[in-house]
Amino acid sequence: MARSRRGRRSGRRKRKRRRGPKRALPPYMFFCKQQRKSVIEEHPDASFGDVGKILGQKWRRMSDVEKKPFLSKAVKDKKRYRKQMRKRAKKQLRRLGGREGWKTKSVGRQECLATSRDVSVGKS
Repeated sequence: MARSRRGRRSGRRKRKRRRGPKRALPPYMFFCKQQRKSVIEEHPDASFGDVGKILGQKWRRMSDVEKKPFLSKAVKDKKRYRKQMRKRAKKQLRRLGGREGWKTKSVGRQECLATSRDVSVGKS
């Protein structure tokens, strides 16, 4: 937190710098975004946790056919995320001067830069 002239904390925090694109959302989150308002209107006295429980119950009761539009949105969002990560990796590579021996490698959910020494094939 930033300090005021008198040495007290001013209440404002420094904004964190975003590192990379936003992660891809799972199908359930797309469902929650769409349904949250209607659940709150149906249950105006429900707390935040109760709304989450109701949404979870609705999601579990849905068939695969009903979940299909949310699954397709999630697939689209995953493609967007991967595209932005590839773009970011290329930008980082350019910033490094396109040095010989640098490649992009997937680590868990993210792609990052690695030297050819770090990229191990067939080892876990």
